[in-house]
Amino acid sequence: MDINLNPQVDKIAKVVTGQVKPREVAPPKEEVELSESRALENRLAAVSDVRTEVVDRARGLVANPHYPPAETIAKIASLLAISFETQ
Repeated sequence: MDINLNPQVDKIAKVVTGQVKPREVAPPKEEVELSESRALENRLAAVSDVRTEVVDRARGLVANPHYPPAETIAKIASLLAISFETQ
């Protein structure tokens, strides 16, 4: 095993330890503008968790024996078959 001494090590500046000045921090703002946030929260609270018109439409589609159309089912079956063939 060869050990090569590095004569440049002594020439490296040594780290000077001393006190670190704390950064100046801007004082906190007295008042924060949240009007847009409050307006958004109010609009969100006004929205119903359940969209009854969408639920009614879904119930109607489920009750329809011709939904989805046979053509749609055939296309989905074809896509599934292609997907299985490529795997």
